[in-house]
Amino acid sequence: MNKKTLATVLALVITPVTVLAASENANQGESTQNSAQVQVQTQTQNADESTQIQTQTETKTEAQIEAQIEKDVTSTKQQYKSSDDTTKGRAGEVAKAVENILEVANQASDSTIGDQIRTIAKEQNKSEDGANKAMDKLQSRNKVSRFFIGPDFKQVKAVEQIMEQNRQRVRELQQIMTQLENTDDASAIQNQINILEIQNLNLANQLDKNERGFSLFGWLIRWFYRI
Repeated sequence: MNKKTLATVLALVITPVTVLAASENANQGESTQNSAQVQVQTQTQNADESTQIQTQTETKTEAQIEAQIEKDVTSTKQQYKSSDDTTKGRAGEVAKAVENILEVANQASDSTIGDQIRTIAKEQNKSEDGANKAMDKLQSRNKVSRFFIGPDFKQVKAVEQIMEQNRQRVRELQQIMTQLENTDDASAIQNQINILEIQNLNLANQLDKNERGFSLFGWLIRWFYRI
C-alpha cells in the first residue's frame, strides 16, 4: 500500500471518530447543563415550598394564639355583675388588664412562664368577683343596722383579705416579669401591674368610705372579727 492510499484510509477512519467524540462531548455538555438547570429549578421549588410551609406555620401559630386568648378570656370572665357604678367601673378596668395579661401569657416563648401568668390572671378575675360581691353586701346594709352594729364587718374582712391577695399577685407578676426575654412583653406586664395597683387602691378607698360612720356597738363587732 503506497503512502497516498494509507493516508486516505487513515483519514476515513479518524474523521468519524473525531466527529463522534465531538458529538459525545456536546451531548455531555448539554446533559450537564440540563442537569444544572434541573438542580436549580428543584432547589428553587424546594425553597418556595419551604417558605410557603413556614408562612402557613406562622399563620397557624398566630391563629392558635388568638384562639387560646379567646378561650382563656371566656373561661376567666368575671361572673358577678354589680349594680353599683363605682364597682362596675373598677371591675371593667381589672377585666381589661386581665385580658392583656392573658395575651402576654399566650405569646411567651417559655410555656412554663406562660402558664404561671395565665394562672395569676385567672385568680385575679376570680378575686375581683369576690370583692365586688362583698362590696355590694357591705353597701346594702340599712342605716338602722349601721347605727347599732356598724357596717358588715364580715364583708370588710373579706375585702381586706382579697386586697392582700391582689398585692401578692402583683409581686408574683413583678418576679415573673424579670424572666421574660421579650422586652415588649415585660413592658406590657408592667403596664397591667400599674392598672391592678390603681384598682386595688380604688377598692381600698371604696372600702374605707363604707366603713365610716358612728355605731353604738360596732367596736364590739369589729373586735370579734379582729379587724
